Amino acid sequence: MDSRRDKGKGHIFEQHGIYHVQVKVDGKRRSESLHVGDLRLAQVKAKEVIERLRAKIDTSDDIRVDCIDEKYKEHLPTYSKRKGAKHVEATKTQPLADKTFKMSLSILKRFREWLNKERKSVKRIRQITPIIANNYFSFLRKGKTYPKDKNGNPQKDNDGNILEDIKPLKDSSYNRHLMGLRHIFDVVPTGHNPFKNITQRTLSDVAEDTVKKARFEIDELKIMQQKAGGWIRPAMLIGFYSGLRLSDVVCLKWTDIDAGGFIKVKMRKTSKQEILYAPELMPELKAWKAVQKDTQSEYIFPEQAAAYLGIGRKPDKSRPCKQFQYFLTEICKITTTDAAGQTVKGFHSLRVSHATYSRFAGLSVEQIQKQLAHSSADITKGYIQKTDDEIKHELMMEHKPLSLLGDSVDEKKTKKQVKTLTADEKLQKVLDFLEGHKSISGKQRDELMSILKK
Repeated sequence: MDSRRDKGKGHIFEQHGIYHVQVKVDGKRRSESLHVGDLRLAQVKAKEVIERLRAKIDTSDDIRVDCIDEKYKEHLPTYSKRKGAKHVEATKTQPLADKTFKMSLSILKRFREWLNKERKSVKRIRQITPIIANNYFSFLRKGKTYPKDKNGNPQKDNDGNILEDIKPLKDSSYNRHLMGLRHIFDVVPTGHNPFKNITQRTLSDVAEDTVKKARFEIDELKIMQQKAGGWIRPAMLIGFYSGLRLSDVVCLKWTDIDAGGFIKVKMRKTSKQEILYAPELMPELKAWKAVQKDTQSEYIFPEQAAAYLGIGRKPDKSRPCKQFQYFLTEICKITTTDAAGQTVKGFHSLRVSHATYSRFAGLSVEQIQKQLAHSSADITKGYIQKTDDEIKHELMMEHKPLSLLGDSVDEKKTKKQVKTLTADEKLQKVLDFLEGHKSISGKQRDELMSILKK
């Protein structure tokens, strides 16, 4: 028997012209035939087989895949992100936000559905090898398209369900899935995390995937204000004057706003409590409250809050957004997509407009950052889009006049002249300048003067 060592852990050996692999863990051995007679092919194939054999041997503290969510809920209260394990002071750590907890469970559910379709033999956590984890995230990046049958009908699975095409994830969602699964497998006490060595997408990749919303022009805002009616008018003004997101606006309660124009709101995205100041909203909200006096609801926008939060009905978080997009495209006739067909104008554009026009009005980046409740000034700077007037103003202030003959020019004196002289006066100044310079030939001076006079 000719035995050879593979680069990875495990033992490859040849028997009767066929290569096999053997793994030994804690005195327990498992072997399996690779069904190939070429050493190079055997070394390639052995990597996944070795991982599978190790998973079969080591089943201590193993958990069934369909029980991961239960173990996650059980051990989450005693898990410390700071130490990465259970400890006596775990009760003092900040609890996981409800939104993050639900998102983690949905990420886990999607991974288990993929395992049931693509890796049916995987029943326990330790059978989820790093190779399987890499295959899953490769699937998330590329997506999957199911071919149709001869009649053009979509394929169905064994249960008769239609197999729908799966779109590839953007880099930001890819990173969210990766961090979610890492967190879950850290919480579940098995000491086995197959996702720890998978690399995240870079910030530049995430930035390329993100479609930035454009600000509304002044003319567009005027049209929106004239044609807005119902709940859209006060919601639009709240979005513009306070910079709140749509999810925060539709969930506002009357108790969140006081008569002085202060808004106390818990951001749904960050779960942080913030206080904003927008006194311009008070007349509009007072008029809207008079319209809503018969509803007896604690929410400022009862219908939209019920749809978003699922109060007395099935949740439909996209309903307020769809209603606002319909208002923009069909009623205001505003183009909301770019040349590539991506939506660049929506309710979030009011938040961008708030940042842009606040900066143009003289507010500092730090003041706008506080109003938008951003964690850093860099995020706020990405929201500030310069207006045409601001660009012209900066160009005028940074302009440095040039001399036709390369002579030195008094910058301060010339800047004053540039601001006050008309086009004809500027031309006359240049002509006078040429008349006063005798160093150039008469022919050259005549040519320059004839060009300028044209």
